[in-house]
Amino acid sequence: MEIEYTSYSSLTLDQRVIALYESGITCAARIHDKVSRTEEVSLRTIERKVSLLKQSLPLTPCTRKTRSDKFLTPTTQMEIEEFLEERPFATASDIVVELNYNITTRTMQKALKEMKYNYLAVQKSPFITENQKENRIIFAEENIERSWDDVIFVDECSFQTHSSPQMAYHKEGSERLSNMIPKHPAKLHVFGGISERGQTDLFIFEENLDGAFYVEILQDTLLPSTRRLFGRDTWYLCQDDDPKHVSKLVKDCYCRRKINLVGNWPSASPDLNPIENIWSLMKAYVGRRLPVTINELRLSIQDAWDDIPLETIQKTIRSLPTRLRSVIEKNGEKIDY
Repeated sequence: MEIEYTSYSSLTLDQRVIALYESGITCAARIHDKVSRTEEVSLRTIERKVSLLKQSLPLTPCTRKTRSDKFLTPTTQMEIEEFLEERPFATASDIVVELNYNITTRTMQKALKEMKYNYLAVQKSPFITENQKENRIIFAEENIERSWDDVIFVDECSFQTHSSPQMAYHKEGSERLSNMIPKHPAKLHVFGGISERGQTDLFIFEENLDGAFYVEILQDTLLPSTRRLFGRDTWYLCQDDDPKHVSKLVKDCYCRRKINLVGNWPSASPDLNPIENIWSLMKAYVGRRLPVTINELRLSIQDAWDDIPLETIQKTIRSLPTRLRSVIEKNGEKIDY
């Protein structure tokens, strides 16, 4: 219902109530506060009129502009976007201060939300030097056409008790879920490998890993697994350049046991090793089991390893050509895998 008028004072009481309601002021108390400035009327009267209007008129209160709506213009949006390109770690308060805006931090936060900016945790990523980037590109170019069905990708990973999923559903009004973690939770380490033909046996240990211990794992766990998976077929070992993996003691073992290595695997490249994806799946699985004792943790880890479908392993390995192309396209930078 639209009302034509030349001045607010010329409106009747009912027209004033309607005009205020249509402008977005739908609270009877606020309407009474404005109306009572020019004429005497009780709050009860206004409440009754507002109630009748809601029942008898198809009024849709106007959407009122918030402070952030009024502040945001094409110019201010461009200024904020350019500022965040130069200062990506800036907070809403930083933007207000640095750009000298006469608004509150809360208003800036609302404006950023309107602009589709979300304040999220910063992902941690390994630092990659220019030399490492160059080596990643060289490796990608040399191996992009390679077949990976004769390769075993191995690595170590650590798990701890009292781990839990990072996200959970919360019913509105319910208490926030929490996971009590001791200051020094118990830990277990694992060694395992994956290939197109399946995974190796999983070796679980508590000790610190050094070159001599790594040789034991290779001889007692890896080699029996490769005989099971590959028989007499030739296979290649793919691992990162951790000092334990390239020590003289370990290199002698490779030579003595005739273990073929995938050459020149680049440093700082966990995003290329498909077994890293398997560790992530296992950590999510173990977290859902909520292990609190070392024995529960051991059983959860083994169950997680045993439950990995062969199709999942093959899918991660077969993504390597795509990963290598991405490395080349991004000039050696980290890729999203």
